[in-house]
Amino acid sequence: MARTKVGGYWVEIDRPKGSTKQMRTRNGSVVVTYPVDYGFFQQWVNPQDREGADVFVGSEPDGLYGWFMKGTDYGPQWAPDEWKWYAALTHQEFRLLVDFWERQSRGLARDYQSLGDADGLIFNLQQNCWRLEVQSHNLLMV
Repeated sequence: MARTKVGGYWVEIDRPKGSTKQMRTRNGSVVVTYPVDYGFFQQWVNPQDREGADVFVGSEPDGLYGWFMKGTDYGPQWAPDEWKWYAALTHQEFRLLVDFWERQSRGLARDYQSLGDADGLIFNLQQNCWRLEVQSHNLLMV
C-alpha cells in the first residue's frame, strides 16, 4: 500500500487513482473509477464508522481542501452516513470527485465545505475525529 503525507500526517492509499470498485446503489450496482487517490489517515479515526478518516488526495499541494457528507439512500430517503475529506485537489479533480458520487446516486454526497488548506483540514480533523497515539506499544485514542 502506498503512503503520502497530508498536513504532516500519513495517509495510507488503499485505492490509487484509476482503481475500480463495484458499488451497491438503490438502483442496482455500478462500477466506479476513482478519479484521485483514496485512502485514510493512519492517526485519525472517524467516530461515525470507527475507522481511519477517509480522504481523497489529488495532485496539487496548493489545491482545494475540504470535507463533505456521504449519505445512504437505501431507504425511502437520503440519510447521512459519514464525513469524508479531500486534499490537494485541482478544480478538475474536484469536479471529477463530485461526479464520482453522482454516478452512484444523484445527491449521494452533500454539503461540500472548503477547509482552505492543509492546516484547515488538520484543524477540522482535530475537532471531529479521534486521534490515535502509540505509546510503548499501546494504542491510545485521545
